[in-house]
Amino acid sequence: MVKRSKKSKSKRVTLRQKHKVLRKVKEHDMEKMVTKADPSKRIVLLHNKIDLVPKEAVEKWLTYLREEMPTIAFKCNTQEQRTKPGWKSSKLDKTNSIPQSSDCLGAENLIRLLKKYSRSHELKLAITVGIVGLPNVGKSSLINSLKRSRVVNVGSTPGVTRSMQEVQLDKKAPMEAMELVVALTACADSVAACNHDVANYYLVRLGEMASPAGPTLMHRVAAYFVEVLTLRMVHAKAFKFAKLHSKNMYQ
Repeated sequence: MVKRSKKSKSKRVTLRQKHKVLRKVKEHDMEKMVTKADPSKRIVLLHNKIDLVPKEAVEKWLTYLREEMPTIAFKCNTQEQRTKPGWKSSKLDKTNSIPQSSDCLGAENLIRLLKKYSRSHELKLAITVGIVGLPNVGKSSLINSLKRSRVVNVGSTPGVTRSMQEVQLDKKAPMEAMELVVALTACADSVAACNHDVANYYLVRLGEMASPAGPTLMHRVAAYFVEVLTLRMVHAKAFKFAKLHSKNMYQ
């Protein structure tokens, strides 16, 4: 029997409180976790950091992801100063390449979609939006870009934001930024069973560990992951041996 942690319970409760969930895309599956918590939950995918890949790749990913759910191409603002950064329209079909600038791309499309959702459901209260994703996919940068100011700390190393923060986007549409560490949720039958281990792994920086090698790291790895990895290595070696043996027989 797996003992569920308080952190896992708080994540499930928090997901139920959101009208909409924004998922920062790095191709890992967590939709099952959200829909299991509440089948009526609406999910929007954000294809972030589109300025780092070719335009053709972005267009193909958008076509693929939009077959499953709404997807928006996005690039967070990269200005370091605290003045209000700009927004630019991200119209990939009318440009030869993705604009290389420090301005945010895709914010207007995202805000428009959120307002459309609010009107379609006739919500009298402002909607709350949870932002989930792996470390360093740009969750905090997304909030700063939408707010047009640096209201959340950001950094190049994982674990800068370790708690849930609430940020009001505007008077009509407050946004709650839910900073959850969600990774490898499909690796076990019980999502809550592995979330605690995954969160611990990502929130400890290697530079802060006395000896980031050997047992220090291995005790943080789930047993089932080691078993699966071992089986794959054994099967790979067995296949290589069988192939080599077959080749020698015909020589």
